[in-house]
Amino acid sequence: MTDGEAGIVKAVMPESEWKLATCWNHIIRDVEFWLKKHAACSEDISVYKKQIRELLSCDTEIMLR
Repeated sequence: MTDGEAGIVKAVMPESEWKLATCWNHIIRDVEFWLKKHAACSEDISVYKKQIRELLSCDTEIMLR
């Protein structure tokens, strides 16, 4: 589990076949940061964050269809 910090990811990934998981809070924070950087309004940010949480809550990709 990582917060996506480049130093951690680069240190682990080249030497292994491990699967990395990112904390939901960090994913949502990064989405919010990106949206603000691209001038999204607060309503849009709220909708996108809700949709990201919904996607992350899915047990399988089949639930997305």
